[in-house]
Order: sequence, then C-alpha cells, then structure tokens
Amino acid sequence: MKVQMRDPTLQHRGTLPVISGSAVFRNNDVSTWQLNVDGNNPRSNRFKPGWGIRILDDYGNQLLSGPAISIEEVVSADNTTRTLNISGLSDDVYLMDSLIIPDPEKGAEANADLWKASGPIETVVKKLVDEQIGPSAPDDYRIEHLIVSPDEKRGKSVSVSERFTNMLEVMQEQIGDLLFSIQQTGRNLEFIVAEPRDYRRKIRLTRHNAAVGRYTAERSAPTATEVIVGGVGTGSSRKLRRVLGEEGDWGRRITTFVDRQSTSDSNELKQAAENELEDKGEKASVTFEANELERLKYGRDFRIGDKITVDLDGSLIQDTLQIVEFSWDHTGRKAQMQVGPVADESKLNKATGKLLELYQRVWSEVRRAQTR
Repeated sequence: MKVQMRDPTLQHRGTLPVISGSAVFRNNDVSTWQLNVDGNNPRSNRFKPGWGIRILDDYGNQLLSGPAISIEEVVSADNTTRTLNISGLSDDVYLMDSLIIPDPEKGAEANADLWKASGPIETVVKKLVDEQIGPSAPDDYRIEHLIVSPDEKRGKSVSVSERFTNMLEVMQEQIGDLLFSIQQTGRNLEFIVAEPRDYRRKIRLTRHNAAVGRYTAERSAPTATEVIVGGVGTGSSRKLRRVLGEEGDWGRRITTFVDRQSTSDSNELKQAAENELEDKGEKASVTFEANELERLKYGRDFRIGDKITVDLDGSLIQDTLQIVEFSWDHTGRKAQMQVGPVADESKLNKATGKLLELYQRVWSEVRRAQTR
C-alpha cells in the first residue's frame, strides 16, 4: 500500500512514510482512514492542515482519496522519536458537509420554498451536486476543483423536493441500485455515478480456495412490511400514502410511519415508502475475514459496490460488497469484508465506525433543527 500526499490544490506532494495504516471503504457512504507515520522522516514535515492523501494499492490503483481531519504529534521523552497519527475521510465527505439550499443562487437566507428536480436518478443527483456544490454553484457553496461526470440518464425516474436536508442522506435515499462517489482524478475532484458490476460468476470467495476465513452469516426479519407516508398538511387534511411490502418467511406485519412534510406529490410519497421498505426489508449478509489470493485482489479485480459470490461451505450469498476494512504494515495487509443488501458495521470490529461517528457529531444539532 502506498500513500501519496496532496496539498489543498490537489497537487501531488510526495509519499508519506507510513509505518502502519487502516482504512474502511464504504459503499455509497463516507470512507475513513488512519495512518501511523514516521515523524523523523523529513517528508512527514510537509503534511499540514488542509492537506489530504491518496491511497494506492501495489498495482497503482487508487483505492481512496480524501482530506485529513486530525493530525496528532507524539514525541518521546528523550526527543529522539516523533510519530504522527493522521486521520481523515474520503472525498465523499463534501456531500455529508452540505445541506440542500432551496435556491442556491439566492443564498441560504432567501425566502425560497424547495429545491426540486425530477427525471432519471443519475440526472437528478448530478443536477443536485452541480447546482449546490459543483461548477454551477455560487461562490459561497462551490467546492474548488469539483467537477461532475457526464450524465448518462441511468436509473429509474424519481422526483425530489428538499429544503435544508443533508445532501448525502438524500442521495443515499434516492440512489437505488446505482453507485456514487467523489474521487480525485488528476487535479480535479470528480462526482461519479456508476452501475454496479455483476461479478457473481467471476469473483467467488470460498472456504475451499481459502479466500474466506472466520465468518458470521446472518438472516434477519424485516423491520417494516407496511409504510404510511405523511406529506403536506395536518390532521384530516394531510396527504397520506400507504405501501405494502413482503412479510416473507417471518410472518409479521410491521407498520411504520415516514414524515415527508416537504411534498404532497403522490409519486414522491410512494417513492419514500418504497425506499423505507427496501431499507427495512428482510436481509441476509455475511461478514468474514478475507484472505487475499494472487488471482483475486481487492482494488485490481473487484471493488466496493460490485456484486460478488461468497461460498460458505456450500451456502451461497450473492450480493453487493458493502464494506471492506483494511489494516496494513510492513508485513502486509489484512482485510474484513461484508456482503449483503445493506451495510451493518456492528458486525465488524467495534471501532470501525468511530472516526466517522465523531465527525458526524458536528451535524447532530443542525439535523435536529432541519425542517422538510
């Protein structure tokens, strides 16, 4: 694993002398990284607040890019040993940092109603990024160097109406089967939407080929089989939409309510219900220690968001690679992976989400005050 430094202009500034590191790669979410760096090496003195990194595998493939959010310096009592502990996030954090401004041209304090868009999912989310933080955004909100890849109009048709809601959360709710990310490409940050690659025949991680070590497999009951969505209005005048899901083998009917005060559009209410049912439906997933094979390397042969096969002593799970957690040092790298319909970090080691959790706290008070 190789870690390159970048300055605030995304210019390459050399390789960090990393002693050990770890990274958690997340599907359609913010990834995190932590590095233990040799502070006695003169190259480490270049790294400053506002800088970031690119993590490359042994084949030169970029696995992650993103800014640092913490730099800790540890110096020994005799002043002979200096170590830097640097932590950061992937460039997807710019989505998590942003609220959807109803009319970005007029600004956050303008008396505007809702930001609205409709069309294929890819078209809507790219319009959202472009107008809110991308090339078409006003100076106050535009992320420097951020570009948006060409629109290929993929995904089902959706309608979005939002006001001061978190951009990342809205995109996660709307994205469906597509993948999104912000990645460094040259001297730009590029917002990309892609279709998942179906590698269920090509990538088979099994106990027989030793790619799967210790594992935990789980099948869980749905937490919602019926959703009632409430739109604009109060009491008997409120617009409501009810959507039923599948009870499956568990034999339970579980009704939940979703508040969508931002809209009275019947299609948008139905869309919100379907998203809730998808998120809370029956799930089967596996979390496992992954032993890398020379012919099956993460980053080179498959990546987050790909559909792969995991063979657990004859029981097949064929689904999306949701989380990959790497740790590495001079002896090599170790990995844990999770495959299933949605990510569940509670099945990985208990520390895996702590860095992201800490960063998200800055949003907790803002989100409590959000209105729809």
